[in-house]
Amino acid sequence: MKVKTYFWTLIFAAFIGLGFSIPVNAQSLPAPWLLAPNFNPIVNTNPIDLTWELTLWNIAVPAGDTYHLQVSKSSTYASMVLDVSGLTTGNYSNFIASASTTYYWRVRLESATDSSSWSAGWFGTVAGLPTVTTYSITASTSSYGTISPSGTVSVISGDSQTFTFAPNAGAQFVSLMVDGVSVDSTSSYTFTNV
Repeated sequence: MKVKTYFWTLIFAAFIGLGFSIPVNAQSLPAPWLLAPNFNPIVNTNPIDLTWELTLWNIAVPAGDTYHLQVSKSSTYASMVLDVSGLTTGNYSNFIASASTTYYWRVRLESATDSSSWSAGWFGTVAGLPTVTTYSITASTSSYGTISPSGTVSVISGDSQTFTFAPNAGAQFVSLMVDGVSVDSTSSYTFTNV
């Protein structure tokens, strides 16, 4: 079993008489800090950029670890609007929201053997929120490799989306199929002008 050592600073703050603390479990990964949007800012732009940091000083994700992001219209996260894992940066750009809706979102840090607690927040959208045309790209792989991001990814019309992939140890890359057609690439593929 590979052991990782993490160093972090415990932060305590008080805002207008409201105090909070961040619980720390020495056996788990540090939880990300949600930046924006968070705790009921009313959002009036679409798409929305969700941002977070590993700490307030934006320390890089430890090698091999990734973020897992979930967005739901339910505070219990009973069903997901967005569920993306394998993220290596502290943001998810271009989340497409619906007008007059409350969204609950959470992020956690994950390694191959552990995960942090979820950091959760929420935000609302205005009635006149602009609509955005999107397309879905579904990325999947066999059990012999990884692809990032994985699952169904929404892409705004005219934007690009890059996927990176790698074989697991002891496996080798055979082929990449895009819309049923073999593509000559062994580590990444970018859909352009979707």
